[in-house]
Amino acid sequence: MANRIEIRRATFSDFSVIQTIARQTWPVAYSSILTEAQLLFMLDLFYCESALTQDVTEKNHEYFLAILEGETVGFVGIQQHYLPGTTKVHKLYILPEYQRQHVGQELLDFVSHITVEAEGNCLLLNVNRNNSAQFFYKKNGFSLLKTEDILLDFGYVMEDFVFTKSLINF
Repeated sequence: MANRIEIRRATFSDFSVIQTIARQTWPVAYSSILTEAQLLFMLDLFYCESALTQDVTEKNHEYFLAILEGETVGFVGIQQHYLPGTTKVHKLYILPEYQRQHVGQELLDFVSHITVEAEGNCLLLNVNRNNSAQFFYKKNGFSLLKTEDILLDFGYVMEDFVFTKSLINF
């Protein structure tokens, strides 16, 4: 599977595919965790055109697409040098029908490689404490750094684990 996955940098014209993947993935990932109102609020907050544009132009985020046999099946959003030596993985989503096919692992490996190439030595990410994705991250070498509650508008709270992964021996 790994050699069939192409990873390329997303451009502004790819925002619509990132939005589509998020809208298809979030209900599967979060419907048992978030109310429908909160899910829709957060999708709009994080994936509207202006939010994605601001991520890239003002927050130094980069998006990369995972393409399998000509179809974009996932993406990762990162911020290199979030902290000295650290790349933050802000978003990583794979279409539900392509999960458990090593696409997410390929994206994490790609991010690890470009982090090391940029003289970084650590990955950092947040994952909802009730999201089963935490087990994927643990399987891929991440460990718990801390818990964090992030307050959003309308009293919504993101209840996260913060995970880290050392790339010293990567």
